[in-house]
Amino acid sequence: MPRKILCIDIGGSKILTGIVDETGKVLTKRKRLFDHPDKQQVVDAILQESEAVLSENSWRETPAEEISCIGASIPGLTDSKAGLWVYAPFSKIENLNVRELLESRFHKPAFLENDGNICAIGEKRFGHTRDVDDFLWVTVSNGVGAGLVLNGRLYEGAFKGAGELGHVKVVDHGAPCPCGGRGCLETYAAAPGIVRRYQELTGSGESITALAVSELARSGDAAALQIFQDEGFYLGKAIAGAVNVLNLPMVVIGGGVSGSFDLFAPSLHKTLEEFLFLDANRQLRVVPTALGYEASLISAGACALYGMEAREHSI
Repeated sequence: MPRKILCIDIGGSKILTGIVDETGKVLTKRKRLFDHPDKQQVVDAILQESEAVLSENSWRETPAEEISCIGASIPGLTDSKAGLWVYAPFSKIENLNVRELLESRFHKPAFLENDGNICAIGEKRFGHTRDVDDFLWVTVSNGVGAGLVLNGRLYEGAFKGAGELGHVKVVDHGAPCPCGGRGCLETYAAAPGIVRRYQELTGSGESITALAVSELARSGDAAALQIFQDEGFYLGKAIAGAVNVLNLPMVVIGGGVSGSFDLFAPSLHKTLEEFLFLDANRQLRVVPTALGYEASLISAGACALYGMEAREHSI
């Protein structure tokens, strides 16, 4: 039987849990929303949602079948070797040993990685970049992160902090970011930034979501269309800087906001033409993920599979 993996996708406002098989197919899943989560709320949700999805029988080929391992996608800084969630600017969670939490409860090997990095791993195993050895994955959701693959391997950086594209400055002296900086890409391009900028542009104090802003844009709302034109500019400016340095052939965009790729793609491509060193990067392709909304969940499975394979090859 193909391996089954318990997969956990922790976001800034939700947790998605599911069972994924070794082909990347999601066999079952559950979703729980957060409202300003704290550390204990997130820990409780991880354990409760995992237990709930494991109790289902729909993913089992035999009544006694068990998962082989666990994969977890973590927002913010992680130390994957130590199994540690180091820090998340959005929720302020820090120093949570996710591996210990999962292995002590479920008695299976657990593997975790930062959400940008893990999605790069998943895209490499299951998506557009199976035959691409150098690329950048960009997550645009409640935050903005990135994962970088060079020479076919995840590049983590000297201090495990590579890929923080969300904290590239795209607006001089701009709005404050939870990281302590100002004018960060995450502050403008992530879902909360889309909402804030729409409210500022319209003068509306009404509660709205980034998804609702995209729906307004599709209906022709001028303010919403302007927001997504700006979205393409901010993302294009940051991506152009990364590509100019690294000379990458492909950038993959995922996360919830990538569902609006068609709305911001024209502006993004126009911005790339302006900011790229075109003579060196004319073959660059920027595409939405092949893994869809569940990219981070599926990628948690890829991370766990790679982890298990590394263990087996070392024996």
